[in-house]
Amino acid sequence: MNTSIATSNPIDSPQSANNSYPTTKNANSKNGKKILIADDEQYIRELYEEVLSSEGYSVEGVSDGKTALEKISEGGWDLITLDVIMPKLDGLGILTKLEETPPKKKNGPIILLTSLANDPAVLEAQKKGATQVIIKTDITPKQLVDLVKKQIG
Repeated sequence: MNTSIATSNPIDSPQSANNSYPTTKNANSKNGKKILIADDEQYIRELYEEVLSSEGYSVEGVSDGKTALEKISEGGWDLITLDVIMPKLDGLGILTKLEETPPKKKNGPIILLTSLANDPAVLEAQKKGATQVIIKTDITPKQLVDLVKKQIG
């Protein structure tokens, strides 16, 4: 999907954080790499979409686990960031369902995002296929871009 949408300052955005409609940002996708951002925190989701799309990635954001699972199950994502705590289905639930029913097309690495440093879910997520765990408050947008470039180029 090569849809472009106008962006606004995420802080000033009137959209609800529980809006489950996916958004796609594409800054003339120079590299053709697709990234899915699954996070119910609107500010985080829009910030990550903005910085990654500005680097030439095709980025789609979703705000709940059910929508994320649908997208991930289709496959074809070069990288996925997955929040642990989301409405409708949490990140661990998604990873469990993917173990039970693999995606139609292979996906790239899954980076788990969490606000909780000592969350027992972190170890469980790594056992279920998350390649890396990031504490949201410990990463800057530039560090996220650097991490994505290291993971998928």
